[in-house]
Amino acid sequence: MKKLILLLSVVLVALVVVALLLPPISNPQENALPTTEPSENSVPTESNPTDPTEPTVPTLQQNPFTPSDFALQDDYMACLTAAYQLGIDVSKYQQNVDWKKVADSGITFVMIRIGGRGYGQAGNLYADELAQSHYEGAKAAGLKVGAYFFSQAITRSEAREEAQYAMELTADWQLDMPIVFDWEYVSDTARTANTDAETVTACAAAFCDTILAANKQAMIYVRPELEKLNLEQLAVYDHWVAWYSNTMDYPNEFAMWQYTKTGKVPGISGNVDINLYFIQ
Repeated sequence: MKKLILLLSVVLVALVVVALLLPPISNPQENALPTTEPSENSVPTESNPTDPTEPTVPTLQQNPFTPSDFALQDDYMACLTAAYQLGIDVSKYQQNVDWKKVADSGITFVMIRIGGRGYGQAGNLYADELAQSHYEGAKAAGLKVGAYFFSQAITRSEAREEAQYAMELTADWQLDMPIVFDWEYVSDTARTANTDAETVTACAAAFCDTILAANKQAMIYVRPELEKLNLEQLAVYDHWVAWYSNTMDYPNEFAMWQYTKTGKVPGISGNVDINLYFIQ
């Protein structure tokens, strides 16, 4: 019995010595490398979220139409295979519009430029001086109305500021169509001249998310020949594509097609952009 007690004592002492000699078990969280915060102009993804409630970005879909789905009818482009609305977009450059003649010609909606950001270094926000007049005239003629904002944002914060300003400018309007983010290259001397695609893409997302958060419709204007947008990352938003051709062979899905910038519409002097909007 004494031998058994002695043996157990030796084993216990040995275990204590081993425990003292072993290094402490580290907490893996203590030694983990710090995570990198997303930059101001990064676009949220599943692996780099800035808002845990944001939906997964879908894949950019192909254009579901073929060129044979469209034809000119009565001076306007028509879609032969899907429901659509025919519309124009206007700004201060379209003056003295006879909106009744516009509506009587078959136009059913108008996208109105409400303002923009200057492309000088100050980057000041401004309102389009004829926006309110265009809105009142279009509504009186029974047209549906949407709005677009000429962005020159160079950060997501500026894009959010533009979205808030756009909603202020249209606070008293009854909008039937989206509020559109319209970022375009201006010149080599503009404040946006060296803005890269990642930044413009992030600005587009920030603008649209701000509009959508206010329960309004949002859309992105796309000019493929001057593009600084990663459309794959913006597939969750509707696109208004400027594709100046009677042949619709644009590769990607779109919600609105601006098919000409030299259109002729009764009630408007000079050229005007004409669009097809596909009912969602």
